[in-house]
Amino acid sequence: MARNLARASSDDAATKGNGGDLGFRSQDEYAKQFGEPFAAAAFGSKDGEEVLVEICDPESGRRLPAGQLGQVVVTRFNGIFFLMRFGTGDLSRLIEAPCACGRTAYRLDGIAGRVGEAVKVRGMFVAPSQIQRLAQRFSGKPFRVHVRREGDRDLLVVRVEGAPDTPGEGWSCDEEFKRVFREICTVGVDRLEWVPRGTLAATDRPLVDERDWR
Repeated sequence: MARNLARASSDDAATKGNGGDLGFRSQDEYAKQFGEPFAAAAFGSKDGEEVLVEICDPESGRRLPAGQLGQVVVTRFNGIFFLMRFGTGDLSRLIEAPCACGRTAYRLDGIAGRVGEAVKVRGMFVAPSQIQRLAQRFSGKPFRVHVRREGDRDLLVVRVEGAPDTPGEGWSCDEEFKRVFREICTVGVDRLEWVPRGTLAATDRPLVDERDWR
């Protein structure tokens, strides 16, 4: 099983420019901890000849397909600083599509959070930072995401303030929210639950796992 690396503090300007306010880490931070070849390979700025970057299931260590959220795991084939499937503790996913700048190398889709913050739903990991991205886009209607268990199936329920199919800032229709949710989180919403305005407190966690495995 890959070891976890304690997260470094990240409040520098480079990190803020790369989503630092959501807990993302910058390429510069990765370069300081793992070396420039790994950082360059991970963020797609150039091919890393001595580095293998994988996205793996934090629980099983199994390599995940591109597009799925998992732990960033690095192998570095270097006699001085050798690493074998080292778990960084960071959550991300690999992008296979060519970058708009013309680069064709695989790259990380930013850093979505830390292992332990994510919730596994029907085999896919959902991180609080992904919910925050949704909240920024659909800011007109406060919502919270709840994961429940019905029978032998995980159920993803989103509690939303307001009424069905009413406009809000960034919210054109309910189906658009579901589409973007799946696009960002790679797992679909099973049900929207509508609650009166003022029901959801700002201090509520954005992602709540209500399943009881006892």
